[in-house]
Amino acid sequence: MDDIMIFSLVTVIFGTGIIIFLSSATLFKKHKLSDAIKAFAGGNYLSARQMLEKLILGEPRNSLAYWYSARASFELGDVNRALAELKQIIQIHNYSHHEKEPEELGDFSEVGVHRYLRDLFTRARMDNNVFAENQVLMKLEPENPEYPFSIAKMLIKKGEFSDRTLSFLATTNQIAPNNPVTEQLISFVFLRQQKFDKAVHWAQKALQTNPGLSDALYVLGEADFAQKRFDSARSHLEKARFSELYGKSALFSLSRLLVSQGKLSEALEYAQKADQAPVSSMETSELEWDSKYVHALVLERIGKGKSAHDLYKTIFSHKPDYRDVAEKMKMVQADKADDLIKDLKTARNDLFQSMGESIVNQLGLSLQKIEFTEDSNLNAIARSKDTASDLYAIFIRRNIDLIQADQLEKLVRFQHSINAKHAIYITAGDFVSEARQAAERNSIRLIPGSTLESILNKSGSRS
Repeated sequence: MDDIMIFSLVTVIFGTGIIIFLSSATLFKKHKLSDAIKAFAGGNYLSARQMLEKLILGEPRNSLAYWYSARASFELGDVNRALAELKQIIQIHNYSHHEKEPEELGDFSEVGVHRYLRDLFTRARMDNNVFAENQVLMKLEPENPEYPFSIAKMLIKKGEFSDRTLSFLATTNQIAPNNPVTEQLISFVFLRQQKFDKAVHWAQKALQTNPGLSDALYVLGEADFAQKRFDSARSHLEKARFSELYGKSALFSLSRLLVSQGKLSEALEYAQKADQAPVSSMETSELEWDSKYVHALVLERIGKGKSAHDLYKTIFSHKPDYRDVAEKMKMVQADKADDLIKDLKTARNDLFQSMGESIVNQLGLSLQKIEFTEDSNLNAIARSKDTASDLYAIFIRRNIDLIQADQLEKLVRFQHSINAKHAIYITAGDFVSEARQAAERNSIRLIPGSTLESILNKSGSRS
């Protein structure tokens, strides 16, 4: 009897020990997960991931452990591992957990994991995967317009202006109607399909909600340009050049429009700006080379061969098969162009003054006075050889590439100070459109570098 009692007591003690051990092991696991979460919340990503690795070995279907490990991997710069861990969560497909209010949980849900995965694909520039994840998210959250809109933007960026792109935009518009951003994108796709009536219709819808939407004005400008309504096209495109989405495109089209009208000096201004403007997220990379090519073409036509040659050479070095750029490089003589203007810009002051005097003389004027400004340019006073009473105020500028409107105002003040009837602004560079408008208001004659070179050539002025 005593033996039985002793055996029973030992069994009870042993059984109790097993229960206590198993309970302790369970508490140990939970405690370790809590520690890992705490380490992650404190920014100790490496320690957190090391603890989570051990947990996952024992609990390979613990989605929450994978969730924190994926985010720690991302913070440590290991994007590939983060992607693999997120995919593991999706495969396990269990978004419940037993942790009580875990820190820095984030959006631990089916939608949240797919969104995080999509964002990592975006960072890794894995466009096909981003596209696929957005399609998954469309099914999970069919009333969220973000996903079809993102897909449409991706397709537009790739240059796909198809009915498929329109279908995603239509879905976006159906979920969230009367959104001017969606409407202008619809108009943009119709524009690229050359369905101008529909493009104008949707652009005008966007402008009804947001009258100052420069993105929609760009579409109207391009539609006008394509249909040879040049005045309206220019008006719309000049406003659209401030568009975040199509600013470079608007400047590029303005330069082309002005070239088609033979207004080369104005075309140069917009071509320069188009060349310098960055390509937006909605513009194709090809626009970078299109802008440089038109810039070079305008320079070539106004006789600035050296500058044109340099741009053609830049294009050729990156895209040797681009249009006829190889032939252009051969045709444009880099060593003979722009010499006179370069002489004017680099001449010593005494020679520069002599060249200035020759310019005034070539204009049919009698020089009365000429003097240097503080920035080594020239101000001159001259009279008409035919009518001695007609006084001219003249600015000659050699070191300013683009003359702004405020420079014209300085000439107006100089003109008034000497009671001159006429004013002439001469530059080795060119004038921005605002300066040209100021000149027109004040009846000032403008002589840009393209005209000045022929004057210098006639005068025989060389340094």
